[in-house]
Amino acid sequence: MESGVGSSSNLAFLGTYKCKGQLFVISIFSGCSLEDIFLSLSSKYEEINPLSMSLQYLAPQHKMYVTLNDNDDVRNMIHLHMCMKLSVIELRAELKDQIRGGFNMERDYGVELEYRKVWKGKELAMHDIYGTEKDCYDKLRCGFATGCRPMIFLDDTHIKNKYKGSILVAVGKEANDDLFTLAYSVVDAENDCNWEWFCINLRSVLLSQHISGFENFTFFSDRHFGIIKAVNLLFSGSHHAYCLRHLVDNFVKQVMRSYPLHNKKHWSSVFKKAAYAPSHQEFMQHINNISESMPLARKFITNSEPESWANALFRGKRWGVMNNNMAESWNNWVKPARYLPIVGMVDRIRVQIMNIMHQRRETTLAMVQELSPKKEKTLTSTYIESRNLIVHRSCGSKFDVVDGDKSFAVYLCSSPYPN
Repeated sequence: MESGVGSSSNLAFLGTYKCKGQLFVISIFSGCSLEDIFLSLSSKYEEINPLSMSLQYLAPQHKMYVTLNDNDDVRNMIHLHMCMKLSVIELRAELKDQIRGGFNMERDYGVELEYRKVWKGKELAMHDIYGTEKDCYDKLRCGFATGCRPMIFLDDTHIKNKYKGSILVAVGKEANDDLFTLAYSVVDAENDCNWEWFCINLRSVLLSQHISGFENFTFFSDRHFGIIKAVNLLFSGSHHAYCLRHLVDNFVKQVMRSYPLHNKKHWSSVFKKAAYAPSHQEFMQHINNISESMPLARKFITNSEPESWANALFRGKRWGVMNNNMAESWNNWVKPARYLPIVGMVDRIRVQIMNIMHQRRETTLAMVQELSPKKEKTLTSTYIESRNLIVHRSCGSKFDVVDGDKSFAVYLCSSPYPN
């Protein structure tokens, strides 16, 4: 009898364990945990103790045993056997003290391994599971061109090690609205020269994916002058959207400090309403309210280029995105790496990117619906909300949509505005 591990609805492998001349067989399903495998083995062989023992599996290509430390290692093991179309996973159990002591190969097989050979074996195993570094970076370019909307978030984050510096990053948004790392680079500081150099290389990467122009692209930033200058110079025809959160912070610091009796929370809210307003009329209504209450605000608003942050004036596509949160999420995602020396830092980020790409690939292979999970949820929510709208057809693909006391012209096939 075989003992099962995991859900019976997933792909199954046979796990074999030899001990004292006996062969024990269990079923291992994709999605199972390390604890599941331990429980299944201990039910067949009582001497298996997860507190004092560690499980290992035989890596099929290099014939070396790899220790299963956590559930990520189990997923890697299953993925490796799945890719190589193998149905049997050879397991063994070792006392944890023996594994920590090292030189198992010398003790068990009489073979002494040099550090260089062990390191090379580890690199080969990483390549078998995740692919080579070159392939992974090439897939980032291809993945952005084929799986992401044409919007790029630009930002910098400070390095926290002894010699400081900055990381410049370009991030996209993939089909499930999660961050997609397109490019990053270590520089001595965030300045105009480094942003121009970074964008020159970014432009080269995008053009290598047969992108003929940037008219459909939208770049998001915190309004750093170096980014504004580089985008205008190198991505002609593209649209540049400014982060609303940074703009509101500047509004509070530069304008509202002159009006200490005004409620910051209230007027920040009015400023945001102006940014989100779908029509020019509604936008001007909120702006006039601000200007009448705080005359100094009019100059700030004019100089802030509202065509780059107000929905009613923005001529490109921003897909409902108003802030540069995606780049800031990336900065937080790599925060532990920013404290490492430069080589370790860059390699740590590389491995993080490989891991997340691998996890998303597995998740995508298991999907059954047409759209990504977040988009399915958004579509359902939008459909429910839209049932309260009243729709009148004008002509062809033009509709008049009534929402309460407001009416909007909607063009389904194309925009009525020229690019």
